[in-house]
Amino acid sequence: MKTKKLLFAGLAGLLFASCAQDDSTYEEHNAKQTDITVNADDFVSDGASRSARVSGKKKTALQLGSSGLAFSWTQGDVTGVFAENSGQQMPMKMIDGQGTGNKAYFEREDYELKSGVRYVGYYPVVDRLMQEPFIDIDYEGQVQSTNGSYSHLAKYDYLVSDAVTVEKTNTADFYFNHQGAILRLMIDMPETDTYSSVTLSSADAVFTTKAVMDLFNTTEVIQPKTKSKSVTLDFAANSVSTTADKMQLEAWIMISPADFTTRDMTVTVKSATGKEDVVYTVRPEKNFVKGKAYIINVKNDESDEWVDLGLPSGTLWARKNVGAEKETDYGNYHSWGDSKIITSNKYNDYSGFWIYTNIGKYIDYQGNTRYDIAKALWGGDWVTPNQNDFLELIEYCKTLEWKNIGGVNGLFITGHNGRSIFLPANGDRYVDGYYAVNEVCAYWSSEFKARYNGEDNVGALFTASEDEYPTDLIDWEFAYGCAIRPVIKK
Repeated sequence: MKTKKLLFAGLAGLLFASCAQDDSTYEEHNAKQTDITVNADDFVSDGASRSARVSGKKKTALQLGSSGLAFSWTQGDVTGVFAENSGQQMPMKMIDGQGTGNKAYFEREDYELKSGVRYVGYYPVVDRLMQEPFIDIDYEGQVQSTNGSYSHLAKYDYLVSDAVTVEKTNTADFYFNHQGAILRLMIDMPETDTYSSVTLSSADAVFTTKAVMDLFNTTEVIQPKTKSKSVTLDFAANSVSTTADKMQLEAWIMISPADFTTRDMTVTVKSATGKEDVVYTVRPEKNFVKGKAYIINVKNDESDEWVDLGLPSGTLWARKNVGAEKETDYGNYHSWGDSKIITSNKYNDYSGFWIYTNIGKYIDYQGNTRYDIAKALWGGDWVTPNQNDFLELIEYCKTLEWKNIGGVNGLFITGHNGRSIFLPANGDRYVDGYYAVNEVCAYWSSEFKARYNGEDNVGALFTASEDEYPTDLIDWEFAYGCAIRPVIKK
């Protein structure tokens, strides 16, 4: 359940057989020769890696390799062929080449491929009586039978040939190209369960669910009819589960090409047993193009140090405060912009006082080792949250609840991915004592002055209490001691 940019691994080369489109009985053609060949590309890996995932696979018709997902023709396959400016489809049936690779031999039925005429073929045949080279295609209704199975993809594997001008009657070589892209999602699940579906969604209507293949269109064969913000892969009833030995859900889906180089993709896994949806947000940084197969590792990364709440920015929040041993500890009390624990009531004893010279500006010390308490004390990629980080926490998380955990009150924040953090009500500290402890959350941001009503000599403080949450940020005198909850920015 991570919101982060994902790294891609290559696909194992699995044998992907086409579906026979003709119910008629196949007759042997040992003595018959044909000069019509049909070639089909493999689905090639996106090339990020050549590692193959093969654990748990049965040795049936699989051919493991590194080049991608291999295509082979099946006995009885029928392709449709149209002549340019002709009003009649010419079906062609495969007579040789079953399972031997990309190349197969086909025979025409009652039509001739005429010399000097331009032809285009497609597969699978929608209707033998088609009279125009405009083929309706539909990517909806995909159903996967078991965890990791992919045979359902063949039904949605639409192919179109390059245009061929016949030089000799009934002699031609057709080269077919896949029009869809395959996504293989390797989803780490948080617990064992049985699942009913996986839905991929985006903020934009980027998925083409229904389209027309315009076979003689030299610019773009696929002409979208319906575009959607989401596509769904259903699972056959009670057939796709995770177990204690295999906590990874492997889902295969065919989509029309879609550009996710700068878009987030939300992956929603729906339980078949009534449990809460498991939601991931990922950024593939890929333009999914036709004829390629992609593997998307949706990892359930765990860390003892941080929690991924599934926020749009990908920001990771620390599990505990600076100076705390566990999530319910208040931790250290620091003045704004000062890594020293509070000991004085004199403004000029604190590092943050010197930022005061920049009155009138929204000063953000995030990442500055002189003033950033998280950076100075924890190092690495840790920084003190700025106002955007706190506002995102309020706006995008699923729930904010005031809770008591082990006798400690605080704000319990849960992301849409089911992950949560707890901000104990630490109160604040001045030289003469502590205030509102176990009643109010008081967490410094890295910015000087709250944006909506900034005043001089203050810092922007995130606060919450049982009576007032969610909240905005308020101005607070920087000499007071408050808590720091670090973040890692993505």
